[in-house]
Formats: sequence, C-alpha cells, structure tokens
Amino acid sequence: MYFVHIDEFLTYKHIAENQLEHTYENKVNKSSIPINICEEIGTEVRWMKKKINYTYYLNKLCDELIHKHMSLDNPPTTYIDVTKSTSEVIHQ
Repeated sequence: MYFVHIDEFLTYKHIAENQLEHTYENKVNKSSIPINICEEIGTEVRWMKKKINYTYYLNKLCDELIHKHMSLDNPPTTYIDVTKSTSEVIHQ
C-alpha cells in the first residue's frame, strides 16, 4: 500500500490526461494510476497482519512524509510541529 501526496497525484493526472512528456520510469495510464507509478512517486505504508486485523505503522509513515516534504524547496505549511515526535500533534 502506498500514500501518494495530492500534489504528486494531480501532477500525474494532468500528465496522463493530456498525454504530456514525463520523466516517470513506468508507463502512464490515462484511466487509472498503476501500482508501479504509486511505488515510484508514493511513500510505502508499512503494515503487518496479525491473525485477523492489520497493523499500520503510521508513526513511521508520518516521519517519512515529513522528511520527504521538508526536503522540498518550498515545503507546504503544516500543522505538525516537526521538532516534536509524530505522536504530538498541534491542535489549532
């Protein structure tokens, strides 16, 4: 399972619908987003199945997403204080 940021998805959608040149390593599909593209542009959500239910490692996902998006030239405004652990969310 992969988390694809909305900006990445919208960029992909625009390229696919308009059949524009792209730098994706995998084939672009106009009607859906292939798993190979999700692997390429997304962040994997790690999980483990315990008997019946799934356990998702959301703290690890949040850490990876914060790190990934803080490395961008123009990081988005966030309501999460990155100086605290991912379990401490600022409520405004």
